[in-house]
Amino acid sequence: RATQDEDPPADPQQPPPQQWYMAGATVAAVARCLQEGEDEVVCHYAAKTIENILAQSTATHCRRFATQEVALRLLDLTTHRRSEALQTTAVAALGHLLRYALVKDPGVADQVQLSPGAPGVESGLSAGGGARLIARLFDRTSGSGAIAQGLVEPTNARLQVGFLNILNLIFWDEAADVSNDDCGADEGSSASVVSNRSLRRLREQLLNPRVLTAVVRAVDRGASMHAAHSPTARAKALLALRLVASRQPSALVQALERGLLPKLEKLVSEPEELEAQPYLRQCALSLLTFLTST
Repeated sequence: RATQDEDPPADPQQPPPQQWYMAGATVAAVARCLQEGEDEVVCHYAAKTIENILAQSTATHCRRFATQEVALRLLDLTTHRRSEALQTTAVAALGHLLRYALVKDPGVADQVQLSPGAPGVESGLSAGGGARLIARLFDRTSGSGAIAQGLVEPTNARLQVGFLNILNLIFWDEAADVSNDDCGADEGSSASVVSNRSLRRLREQLLNPRVLTAVVRAVDRGASMHAAHSPTARAKALLALRLVASRQPSALVQALERGLLPKLEKLVSEPEELEAQPYLRQCALSLLTFLTST
């Protein structure tokens, strides 16, 4: 398991279990399994392995997969649709990679180029390195358009949540963290300034009428013509509107023009669902509080 090195010993009298070790050759082999032309089942298992490590393991292991090489291959699997299961896993893994690079470790290895060597070789740390890594990733590909397309036409609820996660991470600002958790940073931090500057173009590309319409639609029971009802998708859509509006107030006006207010009124009139879904309630309160203070 990826968390083996974090698990306490079952018996205090027994010696702690051996720490989980992952050889560099293993990291490179898993990443190579994501390459174009690889068997689809192999790709799926590799993407799931990376997803689990980035979601559960320590920084020591996460950092080895949080590279442009791995991100590029996951983005390729996400945007060039193969099986729905593989695409869904790739979206989830890419979301965890973005979260690690932007939120958990903004000083992730700042590689200038997509190196031909094995992934996981760190080339030095710098403030905002994760943001630059991601900005270059999307700048080298048509990734922003594919992410937008995934938001507009998700084929299932998990894909919808995955694409909303990516949107939220791209618009998240550590200096104005709406979750009030311990990930925040001082407004003047160099990492925040660098992140905002590096991601500005990508945010502008994603902030278009089709994406806003899709996000507003997701507030209404998180559904589209393809994706089934998902309370999590509704919550992620509310959070997306909160993050986007805090950066560009005109986007809030556009969201209101697309019917956001009736959808919020409908949501507030569903106290049973809000009571049963704490995360949905928290995201709704965050957006409503922002609206009343704007």
